[in-house]
Amino acid sequence: MDLPPIPTVRNLESISPSFYNAALLCKARAAWQQFGARETLPASSGSILGSCFHAVMEMGNQGRLPSGEEGIRQAKAAFDEEAARRFADAHPLIRSKFASPEKLPFFFGRRARAITLAVQASASAVARSTNRQGIASSEPAERARLVEQTLYSGDRLIKGRIDLWEKSSATVSDYKSGQEPKNTPSGVTENEVRQLRLYVHLILENGYTATKAAIVRGDGRKSEIEVSPAGATQEGQAARQTLAQFNEAVSRGQSFFAVASPSPTNCASCPCIALCNPFWQAARPEWEEHCGTNIEGEIAESRDITFAGAPLRTLHLKSCKGSAPTGDLVVEQIPLAWLSIGSTVPSVGSIVRVVSAARAISDTDSRVLQVDRIKSTAIWNAPARQ
Repeated sequence: MDLPPIPTVRNLESISPSFYNAALLCKARAAWQQFGARETLPASSGSILGSCFHAVMEMGNQGRLPSGEEGIRQAKAAFDEEAARRFADAHPLIRSKFASPEKLPFFFGRRARAITLAVQASASAVARSTNRQGIASSEPAERARLVEQTLYSGDRLIKGRIDLWEKSSATVSDYKSGQEPKNTPSGVTENEVRQLRLYVHLILENGYTATKAAIVRGDGRKSEIEVSPAGATQEGQAARQTLAQFNEAVSRGQSFFAVASPSPTNCASCPCIALCNPFWQAARPEWEEHCGTNIEGEIAESRDITFAGAPLRTLHLKSCKGSAPTGDLVVEQIPLAWLSIGSTVPSVGSIVRVVSAARAISDTDSRVLQVDRIKSTAIWNAPARQ
């Protein structure tokens, strides 16, 4: 595949929680999120299913799903429709790896959990609405609950889309389709804490009340934190400072590569490793634990076989570098369809970048790597070395 174009870094008028978290790690990572041609990178299967999860949860939190079997049927149909739409628009590599949306890893489990949670949320929303209707109040009903609302701070420097805010509990809730992260005793990661504080800041800036914030996982687990007005304001000020620092770098004429900050922790799970030259200049084998197995090397030899009717190609790479052992490596049994996406099929003498490879065996000294559909392995045509 051909590498995505390098984005032009421009000034931002406002900062979102996701940009804020990304910029604290690496301004180039944040710039890709804001300005990159994201459709040129294959999204993870988890992000596709996450969008489906949010679409169904929006219906549930708005009270649009009836109870019982009919609610389950409508939620399932909504999930499937969103999955079909997202899959049709997905990167060609995703459609090459998976024959249909239902073939995406964990599709049925994610769908079942989304349906259950959404139907429960809808019943709760309907019950709350019914209770309000029985109580005389001069307050508009819509101020009691916000669902999927984009809010701006008073100075419009911070913006964010709120999944759910409820006046009755003074709580902002954000939904995550995946499982609870490991090694987080509180159930909420540092990134999520910052995100929740900013959401509370936006709620307060818009005249609502919030003292708590929660992460609700796809399996229904809810982790809640207390957020004081002072804590929310402090996070808001930190976000404004991050925005100012980013715009200052832009005003100095710094390019996408110039604002990159490669490191083992900063590059972990970064979507733009493939195109980030600073990563490939800085990465070392010991980065593999944090960043995964990513290699750049010259094709010295290729061998083709056919297995179960599918043509496969093994690449022997020399002069490898990246977050994997240096020197010579072998990448086994790559589906030829994966290599055929783009304008040029890599051949002997070509430089390629293999992102998110898998080890044939767990031994970190192994010189043999494999591709993995679930790990989002991708093979990119890299620029010639100087």
